[in-house]
Amino acid sequence: MIRWFTIATCIALSVLLAAAPAAADQVDADEPADSVEQLDDDASDGSTAFDTQHRIQIYEANRLNAWHAVGYTALFPGLGNFYAEQYALGTVALSAMVFAGMFAGFGLMHGHLDLLQIAAAIAGSAYVGGGITSFYGVRAHNRQLRRSLHIDDHEYDAHLPEPGPASVSLSFRF
Repeated sequence: MIRWFTIATCIALSVLLAAAPAAADQVDADEPADSVEQLDDDASDGSTAFDTQHRIQIYEANRLNAWHAVGYTALFPGLGNFYAEQYALGTVALSAMVFAGMFAGFGLMHGHLDLLQIAAAIAGSAYVGGGITSFYGVRAHNRQLRRSLHIDDHEYDAHLPEPGPASVSLSFRF
């Protein structure tokens, strides 16, 4: 009975963690009423509060790094989701790790190797699912932040510095 329950729980967690990137990529159809042109026209009186450069500075100060989220997940599943402001998914990943720890502890105390395998499967799905969902969650967060600040992708790409020539250094020390 316990085996079927744990298998069903593993499947449910895997489906939930796999479905999260699709939910994170869904975009609201509601567009803000103000357009970029209206914001730039408001700044035509000499103030630079809403010009494109200022909005890009606000974006740079508040954007998240997707690889930081993956790194936090590598430390412990769920931390990357909390970084990406996905609190429900972070709670699921943390709960899965607690659940896996309970299975591993019980399996070690009573010599049930099958419970250790189940615990490893749950922990692995929490790590993989947490890493994937936090990565895509950060990308969705940054996309929403750009949209709310009325920063077009072309404007943001024009703001980035030109990439310099690629170079590789190699040194030996004896």
